[in-house]
Amino acid sequence: MSKHERRKIMKAKLSLLDEADLKTKSSQLSKNLLQLLSDHLVIQNDILIGAFAPFDREPYWHAELPEEFDKLTSFPAFDKKSGMVFKKASFKDLVLKNEFGSKIPGPKDDAEEIRPGLILIPGLSMSSKGERLGRGKGFYDRYLENFHGMKIGICLEVQLDESLPVEPHDVLLDFIVTEKRIIKCIRA
Repeated sequence: MSKHERRKIMKAKLSLLDEADLKTKSSQLSKNLLQLLSDHLVIQNDILIGAFAPFDREPYWHAELPEEFDKLTSFPAFDKKSGMVFKKASFKDLVLKNEFGSKIPGPKDDAEEIRPGLILIPGLSMSSKGERLGRGKGFYDRYLENFHGMKIGICLEVQLDESLPVEPHDVLLDFIVTEKRIIKCIRA
């Protein structure tokens, strides 16, 4: 099955989730994410987090995170020279922007550009091997080529697949967090 067909199927599955179900699953996912971040001493070590603002049926990964994480978050912004960069911001600082081919919440233009120590990565589908099927524009793939920190995929259980097609430029995830579990990705 092609990546395009997989994306179409997953978008259809996600469209069936009602808002109450998405909120409930997001709350559980967020608790699991908090556990993983706590296990890796993110707050204690002031590890900067490259985050994303959920849209289009993506889980609200931040639902249960305490406010103290706000000082560590940054969000994607588009830079004409280097493509995707991360800029320091909390959720309350985000403004609606037309970047990456969609209207999404992002950091203000004058926000400080930073290099996160770990990145939370959205995707339409993921596998326990760390494979990820994104939205097809390649922004995360290009950013991750030179990123050496922890890569955490964020998705719902319904988005997990046994295996996904990968290309040479695809970067594998280290962990995946869902509403049911934390998966340490196993390399074949």
